[in-house]
Amino acid sequence: MLGWRTSDRRGDGRCGDSGITIRLLPQDQGLPALVKKYGPVYYKAIIPKGTYAGMEADVPIIGVATMLVTLESFDENLAYQITKTVIEKKADLVAIHKAAEHLSLQSAVIGSPVPFHKGAIKYYQEKGVKIP
Repeated sequence: MLGWRTSDRRGDGRCGDSGITIRLLPQDQGLPALVKKYGPVYYKAIIPKGTYAGMEADVPIIGVATMLVTLESFDENLAYQITKTVIEKKADLVAIHKAAEHLSLQSAVIGSPVPFHKGAIKYYQEKGVKIP
């Protein structure tokens, strides 16, 4: 298995409702080739031990950035407000999709192959976050 199913609602490592137990395999070996071909949109990530029942060690995986993309000419204040809302309303996002638990100021700036908008930069600078 190359990843984990976000549909594991019970959190017990079983695949859907099938009763099948899964074992997560490291998949970070292919990362250098992906970065070489597609850029930093791919990066090393970890599924922490204990995420699923029976997981006794962290599992290295390939992460991929989720991006909001806009034109450079997009309104700076609106870009700022959108960035602020996404970060500061994290709990609302988690209620919709549990993967948002991993969103943070630090993780939000990882993996962009394109420059950040001026409005987003302003927000991150106010929060003391360095954009790589």
